[in-house]
Amino acid sequence: MAALLSRIGVIMSFLLAVEFAQASGDHLPKIQVEVGASTKSLKGLPWSTLPTGRLSGMTAYEKPCEVTIRFEQGGTFATRANLLTMMQNGGIVTFVGVIPQFELLAFDKAVTKAEQIAETLKVHDTELVRERLQCWKQQASDPKYKPELFSHITGADLGRSVSVNLELKYHEEKKGWYVAVDFSKIDPALRSGQEMEFHR
Repeated sequence: MAALLSRIGVIMSFLLAVEFAQASGDHLPKIQVEVGASTKSLKGLPWSTLPTGRLSGMTAYEKPCEVTIRFEQGGTFATRANLLTMMQNGGIVTFVGVIPQFELLAFDKAVTKAEQIAETLKVHDTELVRERLQCWKQQASDPKYKPELFSHITGADLGRSVSVNLELKYHEEKKGWYVAVDFSKIDPALRSGQEMEFHR
């Protein structure tokens, strides 16, 4: 748990340092990676290593790029991204996170962005995502609502091997919103345990 919290802390430090500026030109670096596959699936970027030569638990690309994320069960998510973070365990890619925008948005525009991503991933009709998107739209239409005081996150499974989380994040310094999209490999043992608990 301590290691996980440490990694989350590192990721958050990356997020806080992200510079939001329109990427220039069409010749951005192209990076490919597959969630649930070997770190060797990473193309266009070397996985960072420790001084001992072993793979680092996390690697990141902190500049604008074009990312194609592949999933074990098939399908891809391709986007331009302002930040790419990845984690591995035992040489297997377990987490890929992207910020698929270069400019900060108003809250209502960030909601629209999240909805577009959900539609691209075909999770917009899952119960939790549909309900959260509808709630965010209602909140965005209320002039008295202060979205920066609350968390805004939803997610769904992409098949049985990968899950996705969509989170609206507020940039305190620059007073704007962005969407963070995280893909995680589902632990079959954990999922089995959850299902057994559910059926008790």
